[in-house]
Amino acid sequence: MKRCPTCNRSYSDNTVAFCADDGTRLVDDAPVAQPVASQPPPSPQPPVNQPYYAPAAPPPAAYTPQPKRKKALAIIALLLGLLALPVMMYLLSQEFLWTYAFRNAPLPRLFLGRWGVAFGFGVFLTFFSFLAGVVALFQSIRQPARYSGRVMAIAGPFLSLLLAALVIGVFAFRRFQGPTYSSTYYTYTSPSPSPSSSPSYSASPSDSTSADMTEDEKYRLFYAATKTNDSSLQQRAAKKIGIIDANGRPTSSYKSFLAGSISWAFKDTDFISSIDTPEKARAYVLAHL
Repeated sequence: MKRCPTCNRSYSDNTVAFCADDGTRLVDDAPVAQPVASQPPPSPQPPVNQPYYAPAAPPPAAYTPQPKRKKALAIIALLLGLLALPVMMYLLSQEFLWTYAFRNAPLPRLFLGRWGVAFGFGVFLTFFSFLAGVVALFQSIRQPARYSGRVMAIAGPFLSLLLAALVIGVFAFRRFQGPTYSSTYYTYTSPSPSPSSSPSYSASPSDSTSADMTEDEKYRLFYAATKTNDSSLQQRAAKKIGIIDANGRPTSSYKSFLAGSISWAFKDTDFISSIDTPEKARAYVLAHL
């Protein structure tokens, strides 16, 4: 179907190209669009219950292992402190058991003997325990994520230092008491005042000589006499042993005898424990004078 755009004449023959009236070129005649009837709006549909799906959980984070905190130095400090404890307890017990020896013995003999060797070893352990504890504590404070063991770094050095202070304190107290022989073996009697008079020493006669006594018997009698706290018995025992003369003055063997009392005390512990009271000591002295 074609149409003339000038006169609007329609031609059903599609082979005709120009209008017969005015010669205008024909164009295709498109069908007139019919108006579309309005459609009613769709009725609302009831909501459909959709199944509920929980939101997916996020994927787990990758596991990152935490580095293990170091505490080797704190353990070393604790072990050294614990090793020092029995040594310090031994030193302290000797100071309490052998009061006389620690009051009267020369310092070189004390520190070169068994007690001195144990003291040096205890000080060595205590010092290095304290040093390791300080370093371990400093590391745990500065870098807590890498180092731990604060309690161990404190416990071992603290206990060893406490006992070391007790040992030194008791030793200083014993030495401060001073030698006891000055008040034990001398009995000074003041003469009547005169310009030419000189001090005299009262002495009881010796009951027997020391020629027939062994060294152990001498030390036992000497120790038992000091245990009685009786100056007259102590003088009699010292005269029988031969460490003071009839006038109450020390003999040439006095110092060597006192120096050997420490080594004897460490050997004859059974006898010392058997006269643990002044009454027992007095009975022994009276039986052997």
